[in-house]
Amino acid sequence: MDDEKKPYAITDRAGWYVAGRKVPSRRDEDGNLVPQVGHVLWLTEPEARHELRNLTIQEVDPTTGDPVVQPVETVESQEPSVAAEDGAVRRKKSAA
Repeated sequence: MDDEKKPYAITDRAGWYVAGRKVPSRRDEDGNLVPQVGHVLWLTEPEARHELRNLTIQEVDPTTGDPVVQPVETVESQEPSVAAEDGAVRRKKSAA
């Protein structure tokens, strides 16, 4: 198991709890309490996995403090689909 902790910054999508930890708050321009965006949490990879998928945290470079830019993965359908006459989308039948 990987116990090495890495820094992750809270994003604007986070709520009051991230990875089981309470996020510090600040007051917005209207005086309302809001989660503090940019607060850094040190998490292990298993702790961060779910939050990274939900975009509530982003990895931070420990030397510079800047966010680490992750490559965007695109998902393409393996089987192309076509629109039928009735408007329903159906997969093309593969040639056998």
